[in-house]
Amino acid sequence: MVPIITSAYSATWKIGKYLNDLLRPFVNKILQPTTFRDEPDLMQKLHQYVYTGKHLQSTTLFCTIQILNYIALDLHQHMIDAVGCFLQDNLVSNKLGPLTIQTIKNLLHIYLYYNIFYYKNQIYKIAKGSPTTMALSETLSTIYLFAWENQLFFTWNNSNETELCRFLRPLQDKYPSVQFHPRIGSTVRFFNVHIDNSKGELSTRIYHQSMMGKYSLPYVVGHSKQAHSDWLRSALIRAVCCCSCVDDFHLERLTLELAYLTNGYSLRFVESHLDNFFDYFHAAEMRYLKDQISYDKFRKNWFDYMLMQYELTDKLQQFNDKGQLIQLQYRYEYGPRCEFTQQFHQLWSQYFHQHPTLSNEKVKVLLTTKHQYSLNSLLTEEKTKLSSSNNSMSANSQQSDQAKLIDNSSIEQENHDSMPQLFIPSSLPSNYSLSQQATPTTEDLPSLVDFLSCYVRLTQYQVNNDIDVINRKAEDDLELQLEDLKKEEEHPNTQELKEMLSLYDLGSSLDDKHPMNSMIITDLPQSKSEESDTKE
Repeated sequence: MVPIITSAYSATWKIGKYLNDLLRPFVNKILQPTTFRDEPDLMQKLHQYVYTGKHLQSTTLFCTIQILNYIALDLHQHMIDAVGCFLQDNLVSNKLGPLTIQTIKNLLHIYLYYNIFYYKNQIYKIAKGSPTTMALSETLSTIYLFAWENQLFFTWNNSNETELCRFLRPLQDKYPSVQFHPRIGSTVRFFNVHIDNSKGELSTRIYHQSMMGKYSLPYVVGHSKQAHSDWLRSALIRAVCCCSCVDDFHLERLTLELAYLTNGYSLRFVESHLDNFFDYFHAAEMRYLKDQISYDKFRKNWFDYMLMQYELTDKLQQFNDKGQLIQLQYRYEYGPRCEFTQQFHQLWSQYFHQHPTLSNEKVKVLLTTKHQYSLNSLLTEEKTKLSSSNNSMSANSQQSDQAKLIDNSSIEQENHDSMPQLFIPSSLPSNYSLSQQATPTTEDLPSLVDFLSCYVRLTQYQVNNDIDVINRKAEDDLELQLEDLKKEEEHPNTQELKEMLSLYDLGSSLDDKHPMNSMIITDLPQSKSEESDTKE
């Protein structure tokens, strides 16, 4: 049984998160030279080992070691002692950040020994390891093994496999609690990569565990359609980095194309992403070219690209470690998403240019979309609303049904009109509340805190053509509905019709030249003075 703590905000969870934020950056820095980030990083370091260092021989064997009990390695006290020894050997002083080594060991003692959970009227305590849902578990296991990892890969330049097994035996004697499974040979699989030493020539390609896995896409729920778009680009980069032969790369590329086409994506979607991938380094001919020398140059460009991506990832991680990374998600992604992101960052710079903690130099803001792709999830959210509306529909009289016909037409038009809308939930830190900010007036720009709590529709002038077409169609439908209602009712509610028709003229009086008129902010919190005027 793998222990899982469901109380994510318990005392032990907070201690574990604090210790992980303290230990992980230091541990990653120490183990970075001997750690592979992903498949492209593995291929790049293996490429340097073979072609730069000239270490690969015809008798070289590859060895991979998979640790089976990575999370539950040893008793708590042994784990605490291993962390203490690791810090003493790698720290210049006796402190890591604000804490001494002994204080860290004391906090680890509290965290490990008081991780308890409730199951079938019984209270259990974890004797080995820590919950897999905690990020600290992986950090502690990494420290405990130090020279080990979840999966190990190294080379052995002696062709005698018996001597290699004899070399590994003392390691298992030193760590009797570690259960590992070695694989030795001139051909191994590591990180889903097939690695082969054919008489001193290195050959690598992507390894697929089954035919079904080749043509299936990652299962994503609650993400935007950008997720599969990013995955296709990442899969192409992974293919060019892992395939040393140009024929293997083209075979993997064709597999990715078929996977997207069989999963319902259009040919235009696939072609546009492939064109973008090959045109990134102005190598459009590589899509059909099978020249190995040109492919090696193209592959080296992507290796250099991944190095830059690793540097950017490290910078983002530094922002995150310091609590300076803010990630905001907005619902749906209709409309000009790139322009929305650009305008958002411009507003952020305008409002927080001289802010001590929220300026561009102090904080990094990431904007991502969030889309409900699962019908089950989407319909479950609206189940209560739909059931209540159905009950009210059955209870209303014929006269109220006729009145609802007008309301439904206006709601339908609002839905058409809101297709290019992007919704932003407030994701600022908890110490920023609306009551602490100055309430905006009609003469000044609204504060960004209030702005994030409102519904925002962006770039009105780019969707005016679509809105006009929708408006004309909706107005024609509305006129037909009004004629039917006039036959049934002698005195229609003209005031209600005027309010409804005014919805279609929304924004016509706005001046597009004003920088704030590209955003239409609705449901803005009112100031106290406005509320008092309304009451009067």
